[in-house]
Amino acid sequence: MAMLAKRDVTSLKKLNESIEEEKKAIISDGDWKARHDRQIDTTTPQPAAGRAPGQGRQPAASQQATGSGVNSLKYAETLRRIAEIEVLKKA
Repeated sequence: MAMLAKRDVTSLKKLNESIEEEKKAIISDGDWKARHDRQIDTTTPQPAAGRAPGQGRQPAASQQATGSGVNSLKYAETLRRIAEIEVLKKA
């Protein structure tokens, strides 16, 4: 705000460009993580305790849902930071 009050247009332009670059980097990183983060499916049966592998019930292969990162707290933090940057740009 001080730059705007002083009419320091060059510094204000540089500040806006750096904020926009940060926003693009955050969006890119958040999109990649949302597509590639995996959440382990905890509904698959686990082997019974005390049994050696190969005896009795075989555990199912661990199922992982690709792209489940949009439900994570990291993704929520990414969205919060993007919104914060937008507010800074408009202020």
